Amino acid sequence: MDQLHRNRQMKHAFTARCLLSLVSLGTLAACTTQPENPAPTAAYLCEDNTRFIVRFEPDLAVVSIQNGPRYSLPQQRAASGMWYARAPYSLRGKGNDATWETPSGSTECTVV
Repeated sequence: MDQLHRNRQMKHAFTARCLLSLVSLGTLAACTTQPENPAPTAAYLCEDNTRFIVRFEPDLAVVSIQNGPRYSLPQQRAASGMWYARAPYSLRGKGNDATWETPSGSTECTVV
């Protein structure tokens, strides 16, 4: 099945779901698009008391520092575990443990 045909089928299926929602709920709010599988997130606490939340997108980690900036780090090839980096920032880890590297140095972090 070609991509155009598949896209049309998906569009028709979405329209049918919206119409059914309108009839059963009597509201247009049911037709707003929501991601079916939101990106997973994890909150980290580091030894230096840095706190941040990471949203793991496909091929990208968005690191949001508590009361601070946000960094988009592309995924890197890791032998095992995870590795996201855009110089001079890096997030490496495995399981619940990670190392957060910045121009100020590195700190060990754990999922909380």
